[in-house]
Amino acid sequence: MWKDKSVEEAWDKEVTRRIADLKAGKAVTVPWEQLHRELLAIVNEH
Repeated sequence: MWKDKSVEEAWDKEVTRRIADLKAGKAVTVPWEQLHRELLAIVNEH
């Protein structure tokens, strides 16, 4: 998929880190409904 193997490896590490943060309770998550409202408000301001 990726042409640059180092990019693919970097993404793999980042995904692994993010999953670990989620499982450890370190990541802040936002319900989709809330995020959707906030994004719509930003779009509507412009």
